[in-house]
Amino acid sequence: KKLKEAEHKSKENIEKEKLWKYQLTEVEKSPWNYVLFEANGNLLLSVLSGTVGLFDVNILLNDQQQQAYKTEGSSLIEAIAKEIRENPNKFAEQHIVIRVGTK
Repeated sequence: KKLKEAEHKSKENIEKEKLWKYQLTEVEKSPWNYVLFEANGNLLLSVLSGTVGLFDVNILLNDQQQQAYKTEGSSLIEAIAKEIRENPNKFAEQHIVIRVGTK
């Protein structure tokens, strides 16, 4: 079982690494709340979290969330952002570090 979990995590990391070969395009922004990006057909949500110290929690939306965004729009993103902000530790495994680079 642990081997399968490790295999799954390594595949997930590979997918995350592939994502960063693409430019992030801003799709939607709510200042001091979140920014929704598109990268290679995927939606990445960056949520501002914290109280005394501020930090971003960045997650890729899953297929179901991406489909729901097409019909629900900003209201879905607001709900996900609120959930992340209220419990950022719950999303720690999904968190992606955004790397800024030059060509």
